[in-house]
Amino acid sequence: MTLTSSLKEYQVLNLFKILVDQTINIHRILLVPRVTKTNIMRNLSKLTAILFISVLTLSACNNQKSKEGEIEKEAKELKDAVKKSLEKDKEELTKKANEELEDVNEQIKKLNEKIKQQEEAMTDKQKKMLDELQEQRKKVNEEIRQIQTASKKEFEELKKKFDKDMDKLKKEANDILEMF
Repeated sequence: MTLTSSLKEYQVLNLFKILVDQTINIHRILLVPRVTKTNIMRNLSKLTAILFISVLTLSACNNQKSKEGEIEKEAKELKDAVKKSLEKDKEELTKKANEELEDVNEQIKKLNEKIKQQEEAMTDKQKKMLDELQEQRKKVNEEIRQIQTASKKEFEELKKKFDKDMDKLKKEANDILEMF
């Protein structure tokens, strides 16, 4: 609880104490058998003052609540902005990944054509490199799926890992293509 809110609470309690005291005084005055126009006017002015103080007190409380509401609203807007930014980053990375995978798939098609035209059987080294390429491609595809459901923190880590693995996949595809 802050100092200003404690001070406000003290002021509100003080105002209510005054309100109760004035109400008791009004009650005593009204019980006096002499009812004169002057007494009635005096009582009405006191009652008006009490009501005015009550309205001020209640409006001060409402101002505090509206400030809290504004803070909550700003926090929600900030959260939404971060979420939209993350979604945009995910979308851009997925688009980039799909484009790069398309390039790798083109290289693999060229590689398959070369393998079909090759008269001699593939060596164990070539088979191993093809298997590694296929595993690397599966790994990149899985990372793309993980990116779609990642939190902001996870996204940054997955993006770094994805970039590294995608570079490795492209290099392996180029190396195998040159080998045939």
